Amino acid sequence: MFTYYYRIRDRYQREITAWAIFSDRNKEFKPEKFEKSFLGTNIQYQFNTYKILDQSEDELRSSNNPFAVVILTVLLALKKGRGADSNLLNLKIELAKNLLSKGFEKEKVRATMNFLRFYVRLDTEKDRIFEKQLETITGKNYPMGIEELILEQERKARTIEIILASYDEGLKIPQIARITQLAEEEVLQILVDHGKIS
Repeated sequence: MFTYYYRIRDRYQREITAWAIFSDRNKEFKPEKFEKSFLGTNIQYQFNTYKILDQSEDELRSSNNPFAVVILTVLLALKKGRGADSNLLNLKIELAKNLLSKGFEKEKVRATMNFLRFYVRLDTEKDRIFEKQLETITGKNYPMGIEELILEQERKARTIEIILASYDEGLKIPQIARITQLAEEEVLQILVDHGKIS
């Protein structure tokens, strides 16, 4: 975490807050800092902590935050243990329905669905049942695979970098739109979001 902290800060020159999310079964395990000392040089890196076992099931179920669905999945998996495949299958299906019924943006649904698929692992047969149920619930193969999601996010990040660099080099919005194959409105919105245009 400390390495991530200084690398992100160095690259983006932004203030950072960090959270350690503990998904273990030991309620007493809550480290909140990293310390290092060498030849008179001392470092103390303190961070926020979030213990999943301390969370309320009812509050997570009623929340409109997609992250709450993720945390609820982990919490129930921790409580039930990994062996109860039938219970976990029903849980995954229930949470998928709950997530889709809340009307979140597609990207949030995809990311959270991938979490449901890959964090709570079932045996091969029950994984197939989950995929079929998911297809029935959504009417299609709604969530892309996690590799595709990562590639899409990388493509978006690269496109944003090109837009910002092109604008800094003095290119006009229509030119940038042609280069990136985006609508001029999309280019403009990215420039506004990143403080290039007010």
